[in-house]
Amino acid sequence: MIAVFTVLLFVTPEELVGVIGVTNGYLVVFLLALFHGFTAFLATSLYPVLVTFSLGGMHMFLLALIGGIAGALGNLIYFYIGYKGREVISEKYAKRVNGFSKWVNKQPRVVIPALAFMYFGFTPLPNEFLILSISVADYPFRKMILPLILGNIALMLTVQYVAINGLKLL
Repeated sequence: MIAVFTVLLFVTPEELVGVIGVTNGYLVVFLLALFHGFTAFLATSLYPVLVTFSLGGMHMFLLALIGGIAGALGNLIYFYIGYKGREVISEKYAKRVNGFSKWVNKQPRVVIPALAFMYFGFTPLPNEFLILSISVADYPFRKMILPLILGNIALMLTVQYVAINGLKLL
């Protein structure tokens, strides 16, 4: 993240997009979004890159769409970890996990996806917390994929919109 801000001190977003190119810019966003949950370095650099590319003239919605889909693909790994981790939970925690699983699966069909969308799209918290919890509760990923993608897209659009309009107010 420090490198991104250092570069932006000397290069305008338009110049950066001109050097990288629009196609490569979308690829950079895809890769950053795909891996942004794995390390603290990548998680924080996705959003400044989104804003920079958007300010540089790249299409805001396309950036959010590509980032949202890539972020959901990256979260598949956490879902798999939680799903397989359920098998190795000790007896001490199995009762709690089973209780949570029963509660999650008793909810009306739209409750968990709606809550997930709000969590993914409107909180700054990492998706991995909810993905791991839901997967341990044995909730089907196919029911989570749409709220995850739409939530990621909403968050990325919001970050870009607030950053761009915030700069216009200055």
